[in-house]
Amino acid sequence: SHLECKYHPYAVLIEDSHAGDMVCSMCGLVVADRVANVVARRALNLNLVAGRSPVSVAAAAIYMAAYALGCRKEKREIGDVAGCAEATITCTYRAMHSRASELFPEDVRLAIRPDELPL
Repeated sequence: SHLECKYHPYAVLIEDSHAGDMVCSMCGLVVADRVANVVARRALNLNLVAGRSPVSVAAAAIYMAAYALGCRKEKREIGDVAGCAEATITCTYRAMHSRASELFPEDVRLAIRPDELPL
């Protein structure tokens, strides 16, 4: 896995089957969720998603983070859970895509570089 806990980099990560998050077995820190949160927050701060609903920003951030971390989820699957349309996720993701390299936390190892994310 390319994910790791920043406090316990060699700890085993366990998937929370209900939430779908990756959790550190030593301290319980939710790892993948933090990455998506940072991506969403930075997209908002950079004014990339002005006028978009918070749900669509969160869904697009989850999609982008999951793809970059190598634990890819389908937009449809994320949309079903988040309660927004696949097309809405696509549109919001595209608004974030051009500056993807600025959205990820620096302390996370990604499976693919942000500039390699598909459009």
